[in-house]
Amino acid sequence: MLDTPRPGVDRRNLLNTLGQVRTRAFNLRSGGGPNAYGWLLSYRERTDEAVRMLGSQINSADLDRLVLTKGYERLLAGIGNMNGTQIEVQRVVNSMVSTELSQRVAAFEEASSGTAGRQAHQADGRRAKAAEMMPEDEQPIWKLRRDEQPSR
Repeated sequence: MLDTPRPGVDRRNLLNTLGQVRTRAFNLRSGGGPNAYGWLLSYRERTDEAVRMLGSQINSADLDRLVLTKGYERLLAGIGNMNGTQIEVQRVVNSMVSTELSQRVAAFEEASSGTAGRQAHQADGRRAKAAEMMPEDEQPIWKLRRDEQPSR
């Protein structure tokens, strides 16, 4: 869930961007790479892309939690040492990238659902406020108490 989008950010646009970033991470996770090191570099490229897409829409703490994680830092720190062709190195790199991508997909899904929920809650609040301003005989059906609902 996002703590605070930046002021003035359109939540629909943010929700769309989170969906795009999530889809790209999911596709990268599903597709793998030509080799472990190539997959690691693709992950690094997608991370930069996510920072560009989300950086102007969410605060730094959310960006760190969603994109620039401890797992990302571990992969970045070892990037020069992970280009070996030994099976053991390939297996470790594949495992680390796969784990990090799975966690990012889950985090983006959680952030999207939280943003969508808040957006719906705000819309309900605006709708209820508008209904309160209407004359009582024009109140929408969803605003009426259960015992006031018209019979079918």
